[in-house]
Amino acid sequence: MAIKMSLMCGSLALLLAACGSSDEGKVVMKAEDGNTRTYKEVRDLIADGSIDLQGADCATFASFGAKERQIRFPAGQALFVQACEEGQRKAQKS
Repeated sequence: MAIKMSLMCGSLALLLAACGSSDEGKVVMKAEDGNTRTYKEVRDLIADGSIDLQGADCATFASFGAKERQIRFPAGQALFVQACEEGQRKAQKS
């Protein structure tokens, strides 16, 4: 019985993680002047070319932004990179 309950709870947790959580509204970038961008905004701005990576990959772009432009990543740099890479894939499909 305990094993069955554990499996049910684990399945429910996976389902909630897959369906119930969205990163789109999370603030993934905060500039020195206080302006912020959400996951969705970064993804879409990368996809439509509004943010030019100047040939750099997303991780390099994020590292440069953090060091040179005092950009912060409230949800973590990895989530910013994920949004950026998703935007690049979206741009390639267009």
